[in-house]
Amino acid sequence: METSEQQKKKNPIAFDIKGCVAFVTGTNHRKGMGRAFVDALLKEGASKVYATIRTESDLEDFLDSYSLFNNVIPIELDVTDHQAIIEVASQCQDVNLIINNAGASFSTNGGNSLELDPELAQKEMDVNYFGPMRIVQAFKTNLTKNRTAITLGASSSSSPLYATALVNVCSIVSFRNRWAPGYGASKAAVHYLTDAHRRDLKDTTLVIGVYPGAIDTEMNAAYEFPKTPASVVANEVVRALKMGRPTHLFPDPYAKQRINEYVEDVTKNLLQEGDSGDVVLD
Repeated sequence: METSEQQKKKNPIAFDIKGCVAFVTGTNHRKGMGRAFVDALLKEGASKVYATIRTESDLEDFLDSYSLFNNVIPIELDVTDHQAIIEVASQCQDVNLIINNAGASFSTNGGNSLELDPELAQKEMDVNYFGPMRIVQAFKTNLTKNRTAITLGASSSSSPLYATALVNVCSIVSFRNRWAPGYGASKAAVHYLTDAHRRDLKDTTLVIGVYPGAIDTEMNAAYEFPKTPASVVANEVVRALKMGRPTHLFPDPYAKQRINEYVEDVTKNLLQEGDSGDVVLD
C-alpha cells in the first residue's frame, strides 16, 4: 500500500489563497519581492495581508502605495528582534499563510572566503536564517492548531486543501554560490530549515521553498545582468500554492539554469563508477 507521503506526491494538496490571512515579511521597497507578494495575494483574493516593514522611514512610502486597501496592515518589525516577533504573532492569531521574504546581504566581496568579514556574515545569518526560524516558531500555534490539517477551502473545488501554508524565500545560492560566501551560507541554512519545516509540519501545512536567481530588486540594483521582475516570482509562488507543487520552486530562468548545472555537476563529479561497477564517492 502507498504511504500518505507517496499519495501526496502523486496527488499534491494545494492551499486556497482566496479568503486567507497572510503575513509577509520584508515589504520595504517598491521593487522588492515583498511588495510583489502583497500585490499577488490581493489579486488572488486574500482577505487580509499583514506586511512587515523594518524601519519607520519606509512606512510612509508603503502607506502611499496601499492607501486604498483597508485589508493591508503594515507592521514595523525587525526580524532579528525576537521579543518583537513574539508580540506581533500574539496580535495576528488569524494568520494562515506566512511568507518569509525578509533578507539581507552585507558581505559581498567577490566571493573570496579568505577575506569574509565574520561580523557581516553573522548579521546575514541573523536575518536570513534565524529570522525565518523566529517567525515560524512564533506562529507555531497558527501552523499546527488544525492537526487534521486538510480541510475544504473557500473555493468551489471538492479537492482537499491544506489549512495553512508556509513559504520561505531562499536563493539559488543555497545550492551554488561563487560571489558571496556569507550570504550564500545563510541561504543554504534556510534551505535546510525549510526542508525540516516540511517534515515537521507535514500534517498541517503546505511548505514551499523558493530559490530565486537574478531578480530585479533593490538588492541587485548594482549588478548588470538580465533580471526577472519580482512580480514573476510572486506569480510563480501563487501558482505553486494553488497547485500544491513544486515544493522546491526555481521561479526564473537564471535559477532554472543554475540548478540544472548544479545537478549535472553533482552527477558527473561527485559520483563515479568504480572498477567493481559499484557507485562510489569520488
